[in-house]
Amino acid sequence: MSYQKGIAPILIVILLAALVAGYLIWSGYSNNRTKPIPTTQTAQVTNPPSTSTSTATPSSSQTPNETTNWKIYVSKERGFSIEYPPDYDLRVGKIAYVDGVESDAPNTIQIVSKGTPNFLCNIVFKNVDPSKTLIQNINSERQQSQQGGLEFDSGKGTDYLLGGSHGLLYADAGAGAYGPVTYIYAMNKGELYSFYIESHGNFSDIKNDLNKLLSTFKFTN
Repeated sequence: MSYQKGIAPILIVILLAALVAGYLIWSGYSNNRTKPIPTTQTAQVTNPPSTSTSTATPSSSQTPNETTNWKIYVSKERGFSIEYPPDYDLRVGKIAYVDGVESDAPNTIQIVSKGTPNFLCNIVFKNVDPSKTLIQNINSERQQSQQGGLEFDSGKGTDYLLGGSHGLLYADAGAGAYGPVTYIYAMNKGELYSFYIESHGNFSDIKNDLNKLLSTFKFTN
């Protein structure tokens, strides 16, 4: 009987320890369940800003296109077009000299400007060898046409964009009956286009009006 009384406290202690251990185990499990599951942070993707651009519409304060009321000449045979002011003179297949006398000039158009100083621009077109360079065809053309003996170094031209094609400009290359002469040459699909510009003034005097005129020149073939 005394043995049973001695073991009772030990059993009580073991029972209490088991209860405490069970509580601690349950508490730890419960805490782990309430913790959030770690996640990998995902960057928020936003739509990129629009890359489209809008075309500006000219306002009433902007200068209107000066060529709006210009006339246009189109050569389907030679594959080009050019616009010119309505007060300019246009001749097709003819040219006028300083004294006003006209003569036939096949494969040529002539535009005569107004203003001071004015200028005349003869555009001559001719079939050439497309395998040759622009300078080679310039030299061949000048040798064949003997253009008034006006000589210049064809290798010293200035790049000039004409109708989207590379051209060469020879400003004030010589002197004609009218005054200083400027040449511009360009090639397109086996055609050599020669621009003979003569004026009382130098190239610098007519440059703005001439460039404005030639900016409307376009190849159409």
